Amino acid sequence: MAAMPAKLRADQTFRRCLAMAAGVSVLALAAIVLFLLSQALPIFSQVSLKDFLFSTEWYPTDDPPVFGIGALIVGSLACAALTTVIAVLAGVLTACAIHAGMPDGMKRVVKPMIELMAALPSVVIGFIGMIILAPWLQDMFGIATGLNLFNASIMLAFERELDGHPAQVVLVVDDMTATMSCSIVAKKRGLKVAHVIAGTRSFDMNMPREVNRTIVDAISDYLFTAGMVANRNLNQEGMIPEYIHYVGNILIDTIRFNRHRLVQPMWFSSLGLRKGNYLLLTLNRRDLLEKKAVLHSLLQTVIEKAGGMPIVAPLHPYVQKAVKSLEVNAPNLHILPPQSYLHFGFLINQARGIVTDSGNIAEEATFLDVPCITLNTYAEHPETWRIGTNELVGENSFALSASLDKLLHGEWKHTTLPDRWDGRTAERIVQTLLNGNNS
Repeated sequence: MAAMPAKLRADQTFRRCLAMAAGVSVLALAAIVLFLLSQALPIFSQVSLKDFLFSTEWYPTDDPPVFGIGALIVGSLACAALTTVIAVLAGVLTACAIHAGMPDGMKRVVKPMIELMAALPSVVIGFIGMIILAPWLQDMFGIATGLNLFNASIMLAFERELDGHPAQVVLVVDDMTATMSCSIVAKKRGLKVAHVIAGTRSFDMNMPREVNRTIVDAISDYLFTAGMVANRNLNQEGMIPEYIHYVGNILIDTIRFNRHRLVQPMWFSSLGLRKGNYLLLTLNRRDLLEKKAVLHSLLQTVIEKAGGMPIVAPLHPYVQKAVKSLEVNAPNLHILPPQSYLHFGFLINQARGIVTDSGNIAEEATFLDVPCITLNTYAEHPETWRIGTNELVGENSFALSASLDKLLHGEWKHTTLPDRWDGRTAERIVQTLLNGNNS
């Protein structure tokens, strides 16, 4: 019997390898499906198949939980139908254009490009559109960033939430977009609104959060404040005095509860860090990041004054990009990704001092009695610098240098804890709501 040609043997070997790879892929997919089924099937002991398929409510945290994918199915089918119509129309028009309207030279370029696009997964194309095309269109044509759509989606979702879970009072916190959106929905339904951290002001209406907090305060029935300055702001704006309740800073409740649960990050020792012997640096304000020369001067000041002491800087990706673009050469500057709450709390608690542009960190530093320097000219809670550990230096390198000298030479000011910043704010809020003082 004649020997099989080498080319044929190689071809058969290649085919077997492909078959094995395909088999492994199928088995892996089957294992994933089986695992998902084993984890998901127990829900049918709590919900019927009919309710699962046709119900439009999805509240997995309820007791008992509610699982209904009806809305998801309809939404998926609607999206599929719409995209199919668009894709067919675009595909037919493109084919006609290539066949009848393009010269041969252009066809040789356009056809492979279209085939490549067709081969790309839709999720990849969507991601590219989100991070490249959408920002370009917004900048080019001045299109809104989608905030209004975001507001609308929050309001619609909260309407559904209130339909399924009626309430008498809606408690909202801080000054985010969701805070304002949910407050408006609640008020329009005749519900009472309780605003935690009311009366906080920067007096800069160019800040979206200032707009949010002003609107929420104006429609709230319970105004829970963190300090007497917030009380004064609300009184000056003509709020009903009986609505204002001085309860303390809710942020302190969290740090007080977690103070003995803070966790040292695994990388802490590997960077050569020691408790009480490093500076913590955080940056977040986009307007400061855009001032390249100012930011460079501030960073250089921190690095020079540290004198080789480690500087730990957990920064969000967009901040990292801005800082790294300055090309600051400092071996003692450790730029890290954002940390979990317990890890970051540990870094605050064990730092020799903090340089930040965040008001929240200044509040936590005041409670933990850690010197804090804020790169801003105001604090939304002035208590942090009037009697707390915080100092305001703005964007002034000379003021920053002077404050760092005091910090590093152990000459920081004597501080005390602001009134009612004792970690019992939530208790006061609950008691006020139970008493119904505003009813």
